[in-house]
Amino acid sequence: ISCSLLDHSTLLTSLTPLAQDLESLIPNGDWPQWIQNSLTDLIRECSSSKSKGWNTINRDVMKHYNADSGANELLDNFEIHYKKIPTSIESKITSNSLRLWRCSLYIPETNPRVILNRFVETRSSWDPEVVQMTIVDQISDCVDLCELHLSSTYPQPKCLLQLLRGIQYTLDDGSCAMLSESICNSAFSSTNTTHSLTTLSTSQSINVLGHVYEDHVYIRPDNNGRGCRVYLLSRVDVK
Repeated sequence: ISCSLLDHSTLLTSLTPLAQDLESLIPNGDWPQWIQNSLTDLIRECSSSKSKGWNTINRDVMKHYNADSGANELLDNFEIHYKKIPTSIESKITSNSLRLWRCSLYIPETNPRVILNRFVETRSSWDPEVVQMTIVDQISDCVDLCELHLSSTYPQPKCLLQLLRGIQYTLDDGSCAMLSESICNSAFSSTNTTHSLTTLSTSQSINVLGHVYEDHVYIRPDNNGRGCRVYLLSRVDVK
């Protein structure tokens, strides 16, 4: 998106979807069931034998992704797919139809936990869009409330994401995952910040509350034992 297009853009805050509260997402505090349901959907969407309805982007667009970041990732097996969300599901939330995106990349790191920890703990050190990541409340040893402060391109306002995260470091097949989706602001207003993983300048202001329908990471060891395939599923409205 060009800067000239952003200059003429208008922010429509009235279309912001409402996030669910903690009790709606985890009834009676049953977070294991929430994790299991989300994991089942995530693994199904990342399975090449069962994933249906995914579309590939054209080859001309893929040419823009032919330079690595210097972290030794192998772009020969880099894949990007997208899926349209059925209207019957989308209409219950907002009139704006966002696609679900799936990216996968082979990383020459044999320990999935090492890769996942870069998303869980140190994302702001390598993701230029994340200015600050703060753990607001620790619900259990693998579920927390997290805030992500995102950067922006002027004149678009900065964005805040308030997330419920589920983290599974050791699954049965040696894979691991991080699950994220938006949760309503009231879940954060009643808690005290546990710790911030970066420092945010006081001069920076947050103007927009974004919405995460789903933003998941799934990391599966490769059969050859030399690395892992990392899957990212994302459907995020940052306005």
